[in-house]
Amino acid sequence: MENGERVEGKTMQLRNLIKDTSVTCKAENKAGGTQEVIQIQISGPGTPPNEIVLLPMPNQVINVEWTTPDEVNGRITNYIVHYGEVPEATEPTEWKVATVDGLDVNHQLQQLDPKKNYAVRVQAVSDRGPGVISAPQMIRTLPLAPAQVVNPDISVFDNNSVIIEFVPPADPEAPGKQIKDFVIQYTSEDPPTDETDWKELRYTDPDDKDNITIVPIDGENFNPDTKYHVKIIPRGEIDGPASEPTVFTTGDG
Repeated sequence: MENGERVEGKTMQLRNLIKDTSVTCKAENKAGGTQEVIQIQISGPGTPPNEIVLLPMPNQVINVEWTTPDEVNGRITNYIVHYGEVPEATEPTEWKVATVDGLDVNHQLQQLDPKKNYAVRVQAVSDRGPGVISAPQMIRTLPLAPAQVVNPDISVFDNNSVIIEFVPPADPEAPGKQIKDFVIQYTSEDPPTDETDWKELRYTDPDDKDNITIVPIDGENFNPDTKYHVKIIPRGEIDGPASEPTVFTTGDG
């Protein structure tokens, strides 16, 4: 070969190739010699996808992002995301796969179990074949989030103090109990936008089993003759979704 390596026989092996290349082979015997240039094509991406980032999301979802391999060797047709739960060992006993279009560089793994460790690998596939699989990365899914608070009832009194009543959602991490911690958000901006700066109050229900939560808020928090929008966020191990905004208006007091 071109590098001077001598091979006895009719077969030679080239290892650790990651991209297309060529070799010059020289054959020699007592009668003389000849040489020929051989083009070598790699049958798939020679390196794994780069910059793999895992992010745990609500509802037991893992978001996976990556960039294309350094050595594609052809045209990327799709990606394969390999994933599996890791109970105690260092690798899953079973790898599941999700196939992603070659134009996409992210995917969400859904319907996973809460508070479990998962290993994730990513592999690129070109029009020549499958490529190198990335090293596994570990991630833990989030706990179950509380359900959304629905239909809160708001009462406004003469001094503009407010009472908010609602049925607290069940605590997904404690069977038989209800969520007792809440964040009350309110704003006088009408209508609220994505840029609205919501004020916040925190409330802890002293009884997490009575199926009702009553939140008293002092009138000093509100201006008279003002329309307010209120949202309620249930707080367990992680926050649940905010309730739909509920409107109330203060009086002259």
